[in-house]
Amino acid sequence: MPAKRIDHAELFRQLATNLPEALWIGDVEGGTVRYVNPAWQKVTGRRVVAGDPIDKIFHAVHPEDLPQVLDQTSKRAQGGVDLDCRLMRPDGTVRWAHARTIPIANSDGITYRVVGILDDITERKEENNRVERLKDEFVATVSHELRTPLTSIAGALSLLIGKAAGTLPESAVRLITIAHANSQRLVRLVNSILDIEKIESGKVVFVLKRIDVRALIEQSIEANRAFAEGYGVRLRLEAAPDAGEIRGDPDWMVQVVTNLLSNAIKFSPPGEEVVIAIEKRSNTVLISVRDHGPGIPDDFKPRVFEKFAQADVSDTRQKGGTGLGLSIVKQIVLRLGGEVGFADAPGGGAIFRAELPRWEQPREIALRREAATAAFPPRTSRIGFQWTKQPRYPRVIARSARMRFFFPPRPRGNATGGWPPPSPSSRSSAWHWRRPMPTTAGPPRPRSSPPTSRR
Repeated sequence: MPAKRIDHAELFRQLATNLPEALWIGDVEGGTVRYVNPAWQKVTGRRVVAGDPIDKIFHAVHPEDLPQVLDQTSKRAQGGVDLDCRLMRPDGTVRWAHARTIPIANSDGITYRVVGILDDITERKEENNRVERLKDEFVATVSHELRTPLTSIAGALSLLIGKAAGTLPESAVRLITIAHANSQRLVRLVNSILDIEKIESGKVVFVLKRIDVRALIEQSIEANRAFAEGYGVRLRLEAAPDAGEIRGDPDWMVQVVTNLLSNAIKFSPPGEEVVIAIEKRSNTVLISVRDHGPGIPDDFKPRVFEKFAQADVSDTRQKGGTGLGLSIVKQIVLRLGGEVGFADAPGGGAIFRAELPRWEQPREIALRREAATAAFPPRTSRIGFQWTKQPRYPRVIARSARMRFFFPPRPRGNATGGWPPPSPSSRSSAWHWRRPMPTTAGPPRPRSSPPTSRR
């Protein structure tokens, strides 16, 4: 009996029609949508049909997430995109989705088609956020309840060590000293938990002031010198006399530098030194702290700035620490408009960096804006955005032969786009948002004369 012929087109139709995820297929050369399954409109609330321009797919992305999606799409055009983003439906509701793209190449390795999948993960996100919020509230409540008794215990043990109750036997002093050290460690842990809880919840009010970076670093070095001597580590500052000024909160910036120094001191061998460097840049000031420790394991690098994260090395527990210091550094620096990072140091060790915006006078800001406008005038940019009929959603327009290869011009009556969209973070082209100019200008409106007072 001959085998029954398989109808692949019917199998694909059944699969795509019953798929709960939104599925779309686009042609790269024509810049058009080839197929969209019924779940697309159910997930995004927008209607897209075969033959529509491919950039209509991006109309579903939330405007605030659109630059990130375009950036990732441009960078990973060959390998595909895999990220979480928000969707905005026509009625204004916001949903979370997991977006994936799969490029399809021909025998020559040239991508000619793209398959995209959108999975609605709103309920999963909300549940994760709810669990995380409950956990943070529980930890914060427990920490508040522990802070007062722990402070009292630490104070009482300190008085006993200071012989406030008379001279104690040597064995009792040794035990009290151990208890005092552990109580101080618990106090630091509670304070760190409360600090990061306040920062993440937005309860911290940053008082922005002009800060002399060199003076701030010198103050932090003196405050941590005794701590460094306890580990047999030296502290050295490398900075020019005029290291620049930053815009930040002095108290929280001292916390940032102290946490970076503490981390570097604990993981530096005795006899080594920790080097603090300051680099003045055009718009920012870079603070870097270098240690000569064992470095950061590769499997731990993605979790360096996470809460309660500690590397799984032999002496991590001996060094102490709460695993919150670097997380607090990241939260403070990001909320002050800066960036944090790290890198492997030459010859061993690690370098942690905090880059913060400089304090600038209004005249300096105006001069930089004028220079930027002169370097990238809007009418000479190679790539830009032009607003379409849909509010808040642009389409990509190209203004050079090379860019038009990737973004073919739209013919009248049936607009087409291109794939992949360019990266908005690219420095080689200027991006701007432009509203369409009116085609005809009406007569000037008569200027109304001021009302005359009635005598």
